[in-house]
Amino acid sequence: GNDSNTGLLNNDAKKTIKAAAALALPGDTIKVFPGTYVENNPIVLSKDVSVEGTELRNCLVSPQNTGLDLFHVNNGCHLTDLSFIKIGVLIKVRCQLFSCPSLRFSEINGS
Repeated sequence: GNDSNTGLLNNDAKKTIKAAAALALPGDTIKVFPGTYVENNPIVLSKDVSVEGTELRNCLVSPQNTGLDLFHVNNGCHLTDLSFIKIGVLIKVRCQLFSCPSLRFSEINGS
């Protein structure tokens, strides 16, 4: 992926979750493909945005900024099928988790 891509198709995927989240609108779903994502956290999710990994054990998310929360989410957000990793560091996700409808997809593909 490349963060300058639109993120609307598999072959035009974003590289980071943060880049996809910056464009996500209420009701959107960000699909995360297998890979390791070292993210410039915090990743801020708008209301009613979902982030869904396509393979739980192969969609690995790690914070670049270990002293900060990994995600900041609003009402109606849903995170699923992601593994949060960073050896020796507590991963914090500040959120209220609710399911939300998935109307649009934003595709990302890490390294």
